[in-house]
Amino acid sequence: MQLPGLIDHFAIGILFAWGFVEAQRAGRPITGRLSDALTVLGLLGMVMVMALFEVIYEQYWDGHPYLFVGYSLTALCMGAFIVGTAGGGRVSRALFGNPLAVALGLISYSLYLWHFPVLLWINQLLDSAGVKGDRLWWLVAIAIPASVVLAALSYWFIERPFISRRPRATQPA
Repeated sequence: MQLPGLIDHFAIGILFAWGFVEAQRAGRPITGRLSDALTVLGLLGMVMVMALFEVIYEQYWDGHPYLFVGYSLTALCMGAFIVGTAGGGRVSRALFGNPLAVALGLISYSLYLWHFPVLLWINQLLDSAGVKGDRLWWLVAIAIPASVVLAALSYWFIERPFISRRPRATQPA
């Protein structure tokens, strides 16, 4: 997980960014149908990469070919998705311009900070309640709403007031 092992990710990202900028510079920005196609293909590609990983998980660390190309495939799909989304087509506007996505984007940093402690707390609660077996659905059903509520409260009562605070004028020496 260091740069030499992930250099292909950087190269793929650089190529996608370069292509996006060059297309704009040449007066042929990535918009409309091309934007939608890249967004959908990138998203579907990432889902397929995850599904494939689920199927070959047992053989993955034993030298399965996916071990050597899986991250590169993921980077290609992610690059297509990001460039397609940056093009602002109908699909990307539907995914990220709707009120729910905008609200989650607004509290995303707080959500990032809260989700893991909430997962730990919920897991401890499930332990103390004696819940056994597959607990994923319990975790999802409780942790997602709890994380979103805590993130929203944290955003509105801590993060936003702090961000909107104006710096004090400095006194002359």
